[in-house]
Amino acid sequence: RQGIEIPEKIRTVTFHEIEVESVELPFVQFRVRCSKGTYIRTLANDLGRILKVGAHLIALERLACGKWFCSDNSISIEKLKQIESNSDVPWISHLKLLDHLYTVYADAQMVTSITHGRRVEVSTSRELEENKEMNAKKDFSEETNQVQTKVLDTDHNLVAIGIVMWENNVCYFQPSKVFS
Repeated sequence: RQGIEIPEKIRTVTFHEIEVESVELPFVQFRVRCSKGTYIRTLANDLGRILKVGAHLIALERLACGKWFCSDNSISIEKLKQIESNSDVPWISHLKLLDHLYTVYADAQMVTSITHGRRVEVSTSRELEENKEMNAKKDFSEETNQVQTKVLDTDHNLVAIGIVMWENNVCYFQPSKVFS
């Protein structure tokens, strides 16, 4: 805004598939299957630069993301407003959406501290071990230092999302989003 140019962050991304769906010059419609962190607007700009024609997006639609989102299974905001909350819509549980995160269970005292945004010590003998089987597939060790984590209370209600980190051989949870 003040004429200051900010250098673009360069990141490695993967294009699994790029398919041209239609060409009606000066417009080209294409479908991209790519890794997370890919900026499609930058792809359009780069293609225009390479072809020496200039390019930008006039539309962008996310068709899928991860294992849960697919546009074919989505509904519009207008339709969502018309649906009764007790209808037979196949809602996806918020906990299922977060099943890729490490899980820590918190007692009432920990929940109180977390809901006030405080960092809490996580006892490896209790909170982490209690959910050992579920967390076995997650990448968590002292070497990783920080791992995205969800915290559930003893009734399996979502309390917060944040990171578990090791500091001086002590394991802590630092909330970033608190839900209760």
